[in-house]
Amino acid sequence: MLFRSIGPYTSIGDDVKIMKSSVEHSVIMKGSKLMDIERIEESLIGRSVTVSKGSSTNKALRLMLGDDSVIEV
Repeated sequence: MLFRSIGPYTSIGDDVKIMKSSVEHSVIMKGSKLMDIERIEESLIGRSVTVSKGSSTNKALRLMLGDDSVIEV
């Protein structure tokens, strides 16, 4: 993991990759990837989900994504 920060009340599943991202008050399930996300909070990320930076300028995200989802933010 190359993360910016993992905050309190966060649960991270097996085989999760967090790269240049911050997460707090969230659950990240098995096999998911977070890449270049400034901050995710109060979120549930399902199994094998990919969240990566897009062209948006939002700093905090609230997400509920199903299994095998792919999203750009």
